[in-house]
Amino acid sequence: VSASDAGGSGIKSVEYYRSPVRLTEQQVKALTGWVNYTAPFMVTPQEEQQFIVYARVIDNAGNVTIVNSDGMVFDAQGPSISTNYTKDATDMEVTVVDFGSGVESVFYTVNGDAAQTGSAPVFKIALADGNYDVVITAKDLLGNVSSLTVHVTSVLKVTFKSDSANGAVLLTETVEYGGTASAPAVPVRQGYTFKGWDRSLDKITGDVIICAIWDVAVPQSGTIGDNGNSGSSSNSGSDVTAPGM
Repeated sequence: VSASDAGGSGIKSVEYYRSPVRLTEQQVKALTGWVNYTAPFMVTPQEEQQFIVYARVIDNAGNVTIVNSDGMVFDAQGPSISTNYTKDATDMEVTVVDFGSGVESVFYTVNGDAAQTGSAPVFKIALADGNYDVVITAKDLLGNVSSLTVHVTSVLKVTFKSDSANGAVLLTETVEYGGTASAPAVPVRQGYTFKGWDRSLDKITGDVIICAIWDVAVPQSGTIGDNGNSGSSSNSGSDVTAPGM
């Protein structure tokens, strides 16, 4: 605050008053909390804080002049960032707004790759299959920065079939990218022995069909003994020759 009274009686005092709202002339005249001004003072910004500074100058003749600032509004917060992302989406819409100084710049990274430029207030980001982070950063005209991290996860379809040749579907399930599928109960196939599945159930990275593998069952060999029980038998010793007729 600076004041002069050239050619007059000279300045007796300079005082100031900080008000959170605009005051009427009568309210200003009735103020009692004036602070003597001797040097510039610092104001610590607080988000969304606003005030008006009134200055009162009195000369040695007792004349009073009161002036005020147009008002101060502090903006210490970066832009607001939001998205419409849902799991398994192929793209997401990003909204960036700043109701203070305005948005200066927007950029984003996908899975730690090189930064790409976005635009306010709305832009789209294409999403590939995977399990990764998209980090969106925005700066306003006062240098305030904000960021938002969106974790992207693809959801994949896994189909289990009884065999690879037009086999019946045993189970269909969804698995997150990189996850492990849960196999159905071991199927039963007459004349065959279940050997396993034709691929690993771990680290699923795309829609996939998993088929059962079979071996032909080998029947157990044997003969019927004299006592009626199943068993194998063999003859040992010299050959037997039938008697002559």
